[in-house]
Amino acid sequence: GSGGSGGSGSSRYTVTKNLTNCSGSNSVTSVTSGSSYMNKITAASGYTLTGATVSVTMGGADITSSAYSNGTVNISNVTGNIVITVSAAVSTSSDGWRTASQIVNDITVGWNYANALDATQSTVRPSALNHTNNEGTDYENSWGNPLASQEMMNVVADKGFNAVRIPVTWNHHLVDDGNGNITISAPFLNRVKAVVDMCINAGMIVMLNSHHDTADYSSGKTMSSAGNTGLTWEMKVPYQLFTTGSSSPTNATMCGYMKKLWTQIANAFKDYDDRLIFEGFNEILDSGRSWAQPTDEEIANVNNLNNAFIQAVRATGGNNTKRVLCCQTYGAYERGKAVTGFSVTDSVADKVILQAHFYTDAKKGALEDKLATLAATPYPVVIGEMAWGLNTVVNGDTKYYFAQNY
Repeated sequence: GSGGSGGSGSSRYTVTKNLTNCSGSNSVTSVTSGSSYMNKITAASGYTLTGATVSVTMGGADITSSAYSNGTVNISNVTGNIVITVSAAVSTSSDGWRTASQIVNDITVGWNYANALDATQSTVRPSALNHTNNEGTDYENSWGNPLASQEMMNVVADKGFNAVRIPVTWNHHLVDDGNGNITISAPFLNRVKAVVDMCINAGMIVMLNSHHDTADYSSGKTMSSAGNTGLTWEMKVPYQLFTTGSSSPTNATMCGYMKKLWTQIANAFKDYDDRLIFEGFNEILDSGRSWAQPTDEEIANVNNLNNAFIQAVRATGGNNTKRVLCCQTYGAYERGKAVTGFSVTDSVADKVILQAHFYTDAKKGALEDKLATLAATPYPVVIGEMAWGLNTVVNGDTKYYFAQNY
């Protein structure tokens, strides 16, 4: 059953993919004998891998139970020709799109395309500040990372990642026409769309957010006090929480800013299918930028902002009436009353994902305890950001061990 010999004389075997209702195309490739093989399968829009028909054979023997799990084919030692047959199931959602629970189940592991489109103003070339055609790419690589490309996203997908979170900072890209009409800069929006398309073309689920719009981290001040205005529209004000009695804008005012921004973003992407998820904001804090557990009032304010985001997206119509949306807790906390107090209202069932972030020094035995509160919520959950060993020096093997347990 050899598929031929490589340059070093080692045997090669064929890999045949027969996919139905899945992203990507059927193909025949080859792999070296004795090597490992991994491939991620992603359901097409309107379909899910939950309940899919799956068969994996190697050398004619059925190895499905050991080689396939939750959308990933993983074979440690190739000893024969491989045939992968997958027929994704029709989504059980009444609107024909996957539910939040199904999408979370379909995601195996994700990657943040970060420190790119979320870059803030002070580090960017002056030419980009005038909303020129290169505005998007000037921001994207201003923090030292390479520009996104289709080749890059294909490699990410080939490594087994099937979801990409794209953090985006929008507030530096608002254009005032002088008549009070403020819109997102077309060159920047076009670049965001291009990056989203690269990820979707690579067969991955995309989570698009509003990231550093919460504060001007480059100056260490909130946007409202950083002298970073130049616009008449108050969307420049950060989406921070403002408690009763504060001289800053009220929570109701902030909800209005939220709706103005997300109405524009949602309209720009309303024709995209269920592989695109919107995420309302990132790690929102109170006006003191406190990382302590929130008060009851601050929890209510977070819930109000999440509801304003959901309402704005749904009101744009089209595919956005059934799109899965992602909402965060206060500070993206994964524990305590920030989680137990989280609650949102949506017009459609099971279309909201709860996102939290997890930075810890906990080792294997403590991980489940750390995440127990999060696991008990009625919402499907994603960990949008994670890292281990922030307060200790760890080697690569230790981080690998943590990732395995995680």
